[in-house]
Amino acid sequence: MAKRIVRAKLAQPLVSPDNAKMVPEGKRGCPICKAPMQTQRNEAETIDVCEEHGVWLDRFELERMFLARARRRARMTKRQVGDAFEKGQLDGWFWGLLA
Repeated sequence: MAKRIVRAKLAQPLVSPDNAKMVPEGKRGCPICKAPMQTQRNEAETIDVCEEHGVWLDRFELERMFLARARRRARMTKRQVGDAFEKGQLDGWFWGLLA
């Protein structure tokens, strides 16, 4: 009998207010020196950078980046295991569960 995989639900959605509506990108000031920060794209996230004080993330940006990376890694691992299983490089019930 196969076990049912239960996925944990997030306690709250990782959604923050649209900061671009509050303060346009490129016009946000550093919380320390108040100088305008540069913006850099990291996949789906826009990161604010102060040359003197470093990177500033909006609410939940770090969590969203971490979850996106974990999802990509899980898809890649599943694909690699599936490919190896089809080629006969893996056998047995444990690897069959992952394929």
